[in-house]
Amino acid sequence: MKIKMSIIILICVFTLSIASFAEKTTPPKPILKAGDVEKFIKTFPVLADDFKALGAKYDSKEGNVTFPEALKANSEFQAILNKHGWDNTFFQKVNAITMGYSAIMYAKEIKKQIKT
Repeated sequence: MKIKMSIIILICVFTLSIASFAEKTTPPKPILKAGDVEKFIKTFPVLADDFKALGAKYDSKEGNVTFPEALKANSEFQAILNKHGWDNTFFQKVNAITMGYSAIMYAKEIKKQIKT
């Protein structure tokens, strides 16, 4: 099912989001570098297509996914990220980009809610 891959991706993003909000004793390291937002805008459409194709490959399988299959799916997922120039910091960067975008897009609404 297509929903399975979407759920897996959302769980990964949620897990990384929680980890990024964990209390730290040292100052946080910058997540984004110059050009990351532009790179995300450029690569996300093709990443999404590749992720859909990967999801369709596993959604067509009936029954439970085995551990070796899950490891293979994870390595294939990482290979897609690498193919488009991303590393294992992809989800941290996407989280920062989407949070920033949301803050900008909904700033008026947020201010309105704070005032009430």
